[in-house]
Amino acid sequence: VFLEKQYIGNCGYKNINDNIGELWIYIGIESLQGKGFGIKILHKLLWLGFNFLNLSKIVLNVARYNVAAIKIYQKAGFEIRNKSSIEWENRDTFFMELQKEKYKTTN
Repeated sequence: VFLEKQYIGNCGYKNINDNIGELWIYIGIESLQGKGFGIKILHKLLWLGFNFLNLSKIVLNVARYNVAAIKIYQKAGFEIRNKSSIEWENRDTFFMELQKEKYKTTN
């Protein structure tokens, strides 16, 4: 992710299987966190995931202490589930998911 030619973070999809993709966003410059970049990135990634990659569900893991990110994900339609991906199972995280049909009605 770049802002005015400055690198600020990474984002993308991983573990894409059976029309389900795991979304991730990382804004590495603390002074830019909370400025709305994550929201813009999230909406672009959701559009790409559901419309270009034709995913039926998008999932993610988020640290439980990252309240701002959790609120953004919930506003976009993500729901907290009670399981973690293998990669995150020993960390204090929420596993969240968004179905394509819910995305269509909330975005």
